[in-house]
Amino acid sequence: MVYALTRAGEDGWGSPVIVGTFAAAAIALAAFVAVEARSPSPILDLRLFRSPSFTGIMIASLAMSGAAFA
Repeated sequence: MVYALTRAGEDGWGSPVIVGTFAAAAIALAAFVAVEARSPSPILDLRLFRSPSFTGIMIASLAMSGAAFA
């Protein structure tokens, strides 16, 4: 995904390479979530996202990081 974000300015957002890279990133994220949900000792415990305060903090930190490094 980082590769697609950095190359999209030069190659164009509709470039097949960029669109394919975003698709691959989405598939990799879905695979990660599927594996973590079934793992007895996950790297990221997905049950944490059931807490609204935890989810809010994660969304806020994502927005702050995106704004800081944009």
